[in-house]
Amino acid sequence: MNDPNEQKKRLLEVATNLFSSNGFEGTSIRDIAREMGMSISNIYYYFGNKEGLLSAILINNSELLLFALKQVLHREKEPLMRFKTLLITHLQLSGEYPKEAKIFSMNEEHFTPQGKMLSWRIQREVLDIYIKELQTLRTMDIVHCISVTVAAFNILSVVSWFPRWYLPDGKLSLDEVTDEILNFVMYGILGTKVGG
Repeated sequence: MNDPNEQKKRLLEVATNLFSSNGFEGTSIRDIAREMGMSISNIYYYFGNKEGLLSAILINNSELLLFALKQVLHREKEPLMRFKTLLITHLQLSGEYPKEAKIFSMNEEHFTPQGKMLSWRIQREVLDIYIKELQTLRTMDIVHCISVTVAAFNILSVVSWFPRWYLPDGKLSLDEVTDEILNFVMYGILGTKVGG
């Protein structure tokens, strides 16, 4: 594997697997190097240190999430359908990339200062998307919450916990779990259960 881009991509995959299964503190650069079959110095060359590697994983995952959510905003014109599609897209990505989602919600004490700033910016951007959509629905008298900010935080709490307990080989499929969570959230903000 001589292509530097391929090596970096593979390093991110290996580190994601190890951080997700062993935790950040339970994974050493030596563990990652051994799994990669490369020297520790190569990892330092690409990412500086273990925290730099974690920040790179965060950047990749957050760019994917933000791109997907923004695609929904541009594609869906009807506000209620747009909100539902945002939530479905967010849940589906979390279910398809559970290791990455788990890392995304790790304690920020492990991030570099740049990683902390990036994490805060991304979380704020995602939160702002939900707040804006909820404000639109409240203006249309569809949502009746006192605070759209509190509602948005509640929704994101549900979404961020989902990858911690979801089992891809469990009794319910990802689509079925997504429907359950969607109905839970929509019932909470609309006051009535919505079908499908």
